Amino acid sequence: MTKKLIFFLLLSSLAIGTEKREGIATDLKKGTFLYKELHLIEKDSAGFNKKITTTYKDENDKVFAKMTSDFSKHRMIPDTTFEDLRFNSKYEQTLDLKKLSLEIIHIENEVKTKTKNVKVYENTIAGQGFDNFIKENFNNLKENKIKFVVLDQLDFFSFIASNLAHKTADESQFKLEIDSFLVGLLINPITVTYNNDSKKLIKYQGLSNILGKNKKSQEVLISYDNFN
Repeated sequence: MTKKLIFFLLLSSLAIGTEKREGIATDLKKGTFLYKELHLIEKDSAGFNKKITTTYKDENDKVFAKMTSDFSKHRMIPDTTFEDLRFNSKYEQTLDLKKLSLEIIHIENEVKTKTKNVKVYENTIAGQGFDNFIKENFNNLKENKIKFVVLDQLDFFSFIASNLAHKTADESQFKLEIDSFLVGLLINPITVTYNNDSKKLIKYQGLSNILGKNKKSQEVLISYDNFN
């Protein structure tokens, strides 16, 4: 009986530290289905993301891309692997805390095509680390200047993260826009909506990390469920 109780408690503890999320991505202008995201998220004791494993599925429920983000080194700058099976393309991002740099590698058709070392600053954020950044600054985010690493560009760009005035009893919105007037005319800001109680992402609007079937960038609206 004691062994069964211990086993049950271990399972319960594991369940508290992990969650599953699903997101449906639609074309921002047309509203048509593009893909589905499935996230398996491991949490640390403070409730921040410790590891995220994401699979992307098409309209036939077939997996076409995968991404893993490991936050064991840094809460905002995860070691990341992203693979798009459609194009036989893969990106690997590895943080070196001693050198304060990120090594980003692009592999195509199993051949390494590009490698770049990107300097890490105090305000550097990469990929899915933006979610931890929002959670950490949920109540005091104003107009924070950050250096956001864009994986497929093998570099960072200067952005401004801000808390939008739109806020209800249930939801808060945050915006990420590039810190350049001219470039900002060409690239729309990214807007994310969070639940105030759970601090979980509800909606994402902006450029996707997933290319379209024509290998061109696409703007999406992603709606997430499973908020428990």
